[in-house]
Amino acid sequence: MDILIPVIAFGTIGLIMGVVLGVASNVFKVDSDERIELVLDKLPGANCGGCGYAGCSACAEAIVKGDADISVCPGNSQENVDAIAEIMGVEKKVKESKVAYVKCKGTFENAKYEYYFDGTKSCKDVYMMRGGDKSCAYSCLGYGDCVNVCTFGAISIENGVATV
Repeated sequence: MDILIPVIAFGTIGLIMGVVLGVASNVFKVDSDERIELVLDKLPGANCGGCGYAGCSACAEAIVKGDADISVCPGNSQENVDAIAEIMGVEKKVKESKVAYVKCKGTFENAKYEYYFDGTKSCKDVYMMRGGDKSCAYSCLGYGDCVNVCTFGAISIENGVATV
């Protein structure tokens, strides 16, 4: 009998708290647009920030709100842009192809080197020494840091210059 009163008390408190939480979840419910998830499924999911937003979720929200164009993601395919247009109920749009390129012509044959770097062969390390070993301040250093971080395998080093 001594245990029955605490069991009933805790059961009653649990029941009351369950009802309060159930009511609170309905009162404070945040409605979200289901199109955000649909658009997010049509984005690459790289969270690269190439679109100017913090990641693919923020990009999807901006597209649904109308703050961003349906083709804002530079890594998205034309097929997915068309699918996003259908989700949003807007006219399909031809995605403008963007091609990255390196302006520098500082290949092994053309580059004028300021000094010889005998340390770790890394763009970051070479750049820390007076902005790089090539005489052009805007040149590709050619040590391949960009190749190592590109998750899409779109960059390679050819003759000392990055090729995209």
